[in-house]
Amino acid sequence: MISRYKWCSIAVVGLGLMLASGLASAQQLKIAVVNSSDVVHQSPEYKAAAEQMKSEFSKRRNKIEEEGKKLQADIQTYQKNADVMTSDERVKKENALLARENNLKYEQKQFQEDFQKREQQLSQNMMEHIKAVIEKIAKEKGYSLVIQDPVYAIPGIDITKEVLRRLKGGSGKH
Repeated sequence: MISRYKWCSIAVVGLGLMLASGLASAQQLKIAVVNSSDVVHQSPEYKAAAEQMKSEFSKRRNKIEEEGKKLQADIQTYQKNADVMTSDERVKKENALLARENNLKYEQKQFQEDFQKREQQLSQNMMEHIKAVIEKIAKEKGYSLVIQDPVYAIPGIDITKEVLRRLKGGSGKH
């Protein structure tokens, strides 16, 4: 049985092929393909974004990890010494440890949210730039259609290397 998603995908592909065949008969259809994974992971923007993320978040990540290690050490110390503590001392220490643990969980959650938000922002900026370069190449070379990540394409229509060269500044045609 075909799932709803697969059925929609098949319908979209079929519609695209019919549209493409209609365009091909009306004018010469010139198609290019691009491997988005290669473009993204080999682009200077990706490397710059990774470095920027590292510099922006490494101190904070290290601080959270250090606090987690300190908390674990303090919990182990408490567990070793709990038997010799008074009931009031135990309650006080447990409450303090619990408060630290809750604070650490909150800091971890905030860190993750901030990290994801920043990563998404940098990714969006990078993708906009990559898209602009692809569009420029398509217009310059007269492509009617650029397909992203096809299952199969002949090597002659793959513009991935050209896109990367332009992203790296190798042509001066940004």
